[in-house]
Amino acid sequence: MLYRVVQEGMTNARRHGHAKHLEITIGTKRGAIYLLLADDGEGADIAELEKGFGLRHMQERLALLHGKLRYWSDSGFTLEAILPENEEASNFL
Repeated sequence: MLYRVVQEGMTNARRHGHAKHLEITIGTKRGAIYLLLADDGEGADIAELEKGFGLRHMQERLALLHGKLRYWSDSGFTLEAILPENEEASNFL
Protein backbone atom coordinates (compact mmCIF):
# COMPACT_ATOMS: atom_id res chain seq x y z
CA MET A 1 0.00 0.00 0.00
CA LEU A 2 2.67 2.50 1.01
CA TYR A 3 4.67 1.66 -2.10
CA ARG A 4 1.65 2.58 -4.26
CA VAL A 5 1.16 5.87 -2.39
CA VAL A 6 4.82 6.75 -2.99
CA GLN A 7 4.53 5.74 -6.64
CA GLU A 8 1.41 7.87 -7.22
CA GLY A 9 2.79 10.78 -5.19
CA MET A 10 5.98 10.80 -7.26
CA THR A 11 3.99 10.72 -10.48
CA ASN A 12 1.73 13.58 -9.37
CA ALA A 13 4.66 15.70 -8.17
CA ARG A 14 6.32 15.43 -11.54
CA ARG A 15 3.27 15.50 -13.83
CA HIS A 16 1.08 18.09 -12.12
CA GLY A 17 3.43 20.05 -9.87
CA HIS A 18 6.49 20.06 -12.11
CA ALA A 19 8.52 19.45 -8.95
CA LYS A 20 12.29 19.24 -9.03
CA HIS A 21 12.63 17.69 -5.56
CA LEU A 22 10.51 15.32 -3.50
CA GLU A 23 11.18 14.47 0.13
CA ILE A 24 9.81 11.17 1.43
CA THR A 25 9.59 10.56 5.17
CA ILE A 26 8.28 7.45 6.89
CA GLY A 27 7.95 6.72 10.59
CA THR A 28 5.75 5.39 13.34
CA LYS A 29 3.96 7.10 16.19
CA ARG A 30 1.32 5.84 18.63
CA GLY A 31 0.50 2.67 16.71
CA ALA A 32 0.38 4.22 13.27
CA ILE A 33 2.69 4.34 10.28
CA TYR A 34 3.09 7.81 8.79
CA LEU A 35 4.25 8.46 5.24
CA LEU A 36 4.87 12.02 4.15
CA LEU A 37 5.68 13.17 0.60
CA ALA A 38 6.55 16.84 0.20
CA ASP A 39 7.54 18.37 -3.13
CA ASP A 40 8.79 21.77 -4.24
CA GLY A 41 6.43 22.02 -7.20
CA GLU A 42 3.78 24.55 -8.14
CA GLY A 43 1.32 23.37 -5.48
CA ALA A 44 -2.43 23.60 -5.88
CA ASP A 45 -5.39 25.58 -4.65
CA ILE A 46 -6.88 22.94 -2.35
CA ALA A 47 -10.32 24.60 -2.36
CA GLU A 48 -10.43 24.31 -6.17
CA LEU A 49 -8.64 20.95 -6.44
CA GLU A 50 -10.57 18.31 -8.34
CA LYS A 51 -9.52 14.91 -7.08
CA GLY A 52 -8.38 12.83 -10.00
CA PHE A 53 -8.08 9.09 -10.20
CA GLY A 54 -4.77 9.06 -8.28
CA LEU A 55 -5.91 10.90 -5.15
CA ARG A 56 -9.25 9.08 -5.06
CA HIS A 57 -7.58 5.72 -5.52
CA MET A 58 -5.07 6.40 -2.73
CA GLN A 59 -7.89 7.43 -0.36
CA GLU A 60 -9.95 4.35 -1.22
CA ARG A 61 -7.04 1.93 -0.79
CA LEU A 62 -6.01 3.46 2.53
CA ALA A 63 -9.61 3.41 3.77
CA LEU A 64 -9.77 -0.35 3.13
CA LEU A 65 -6.97 -0.69 5.70
CA HIS A 66 -8.58 1.88 8.07
CA GLY A 67 -6.03 4.48 7.03
CA LYS A 68 -6.35 8.10 5.98
CA LEU A 69 -4.93 10.43 3.37
CA ARG A 70 -4.46 14.14 3.96
CA TYR A 71 -2.93 16.68 1.63
CA TRP A 72 -2.20 20.38 1.60
CA SER A 73 -0.33 22.95 -0.40
CA ASP A 74 1.97 25.64 0.92
CA SER A 75 5.34 25.80 -0.83
CA GLY A 76 4.67 22.85 -3.10
CA PHE A 77 2.32 19.96 -2.37
CA THR A 78 2.33 17.56 0.58
CA LEU A 79 0.65 14.18 0.97
CA GLU A 80 0.34 12.40 4.30
CA ALA A 81 -0.76 8.75 4.43
CA ILE A 82 -1.55 7.29 7.85
CA LEU A 83 -2.00 3.55 8.40
CA PRO A 84 -2.79 1.93 11.74
CA GLU A 85 -0.31 -0.80 12.72
CA ASN A 86 -3.21 -2.95 13.94
CA GLU A 87 -6.99 -2.92 14.30
CA GLU A 88 -6.89 -1.45 17.83
CA ALA A 89 -4.81 1.50 16.64
CA SER A 90 -7.35 2.28 13.90
CA ASN A 91 -9.70 3.58 16.61
CA PHE A 92 -7.34 6.50 17.25
CA LEU A 93 -7.01 7.77 13.67
